[in-house]
Amino acid sequence: MDSLKEETHVAGLAGRSARFQRTLLTVQVALSLVSLIAASLFLRAVQRAYDIDPGFDHRHIAMLMMNPEQLGYDAARLREFHRDAADRLSRIPGVQAVAWASNLPFWSSASRGILIEGQEQQRKSETVSTVLNTVGVDYFKTMRIPLLQGRAFTESDQEGSLPVVIINEDLARRYWPEGNALGRRIRLSGDTVTRQVIGVAKTANYTTLGEPPQPCVYLPLLQNPGGSLNLYLRTAGDPSDVLEAVQRQIREVDPNVEITDVRTGAKMMDQVLWNARVVLSLLGAFGLLALALASVGLYGILAYSVSGRQREIGVRMALGASRSAVLRLTLRQGMTLVCIGLGIGLGLSLLIGRVFSKMLFGLSPADPLSLFGACAVLILVAMLACWLPAMSASRIDPMTALREG
Repeated sequence: MDSLKEETHVAGLAGRSARFQRTLLTVQVALSLVSLIAASLFLRAVQRAYDIDPGFDHRHIAMLMMNPEQLGYDAARLREFHRDAADRLSRIPGVQAVAWASNLPFWSSASRGILIEGQEQQRKSETVSTVLNTVGVDYFKTMRIPLLQGRAFTESDQEGSLPVVIINEDLARRYWPEGNALGRRIRLSGDTVTRQVIGVAKTANYTTLGEPPQPCVYLPLLQNPGGSLNLYLRTAGDPSDVLEAVQRQIREVDPNVEITDVRTGAKMMDQVLWNARVVLSLLGAFGLLALALASVGLYGILAYSVSGRQREIGVRMALGASRSAVLRLTLRQGMTLVCIGLGIGLGLSLLIGRVFSKMLFGLSPADPLSLFGACAVLILVAMLACWLPAMSASRIDPMTALREG
C-alpha cells in the first residue's frame, strides 16, 4: 500500500512538472513571437522612414550652428554678419542657396500661441499653439518647401514695413478652410504687433519624422533680428565637399564666431532614426535568443516525452499504428503548444504595438507583413524542433519497446 501511494505521489509530481514545462514553453513561444514581431515592425518602420516626405528636401543640405550674439553683436552688426556671410557662401562653387533660420528640423516644438483677428477667443486655452520659425529671405528656396499660395519673404520685408508672416497649410486649413488665408491678420500671444499673412507653405515635419500635421508660423528675419540662428546651405552635390570652404569663409567674416556644430541632411536623418535603430538591434537580438530558447525547450520536452512513452508508442504500433500516424501524433503534441503560444503572442504584440505606435512612423502595429513573417519564421523553426523527436518516435521498434517497457 505504501509503495502504491509513493508511486501515485511520484506520478503526480511528474504530471505537475510536465504541466509546468508545457506552460513555460508556451510562454517562451509567446515571448519569441512578440520579439520577432516587434523586430519586424521596427525594421519595416525604419525602412519606411527613409521614404517619408518630411515636407522639405533633406538631400544636399548642410546646417551650421553658431551664435554671434554671444560676442556682443547688436542688431545692426548681426544683420551685417548675416548678409556678409550669405553673400560669401553663395559664391562658393557648388552652393546653390543660403539661408538663415532660428529652428532646426525635428528640433522644434509648438511654443507660441496665436490670435486670429476677427475671431474672438472665449478662453485663453483656445489660443492655438504653433511652431514659430524666424527665417531669412531664401529659406523656402533653400529647404525646397513649396509655397502653395502667396509669396515668399523679400528684402522689402524689413523693419518699418508692413509686419508679415507666412503660415503653413495646416494652420490655414484650421481657420480658413475655404482657402482665403491670404491678407488675413494674426497676432502672436504676448505680442502687440498684428501681422498680415502673405503666403501659405506646405506643412512640414517640425518635431519628429512622420508626425501628425501641426500649425507653424514663419517670421521674416529682417523684421525680427536677433536670437540664435542656424545657417542652411543647399549644394549641387554632397554638402560635405564644400563644408571646409564654408567654414573658412565664416572665419574670414569674423574669426571669433565659433561654429558649434555642423550637420548634413543625411546625418540629420540618421540622428532622427537612431533610437529606432537601437531598439531594432536590441529587439532583434532578444528575438533570436528567445526563439533559440523556445526551440531548444520544445525539442527537449518532446524528446523527453518520446523517451517516457516508448512502451505506449510500441503498443500503438503493435496494434497497427503506422509510422506516419506516430509521426503525426508527436508533431501534433508539440505544435499544439506552439499554436497556443502563437495566439498569446499575437494578442500581446497588438497591445504592445499600440504603446510604441508613435515610433513606427505611421506603420500600423497590425501590419500584416510583419505579423505573417514573424509567425512563419517561428512556425518553421518550431516544426524543425518537433520533427526530430517525432522522427525518433516513428522509428521505435515495437517489440524492443514492449520488452524494455
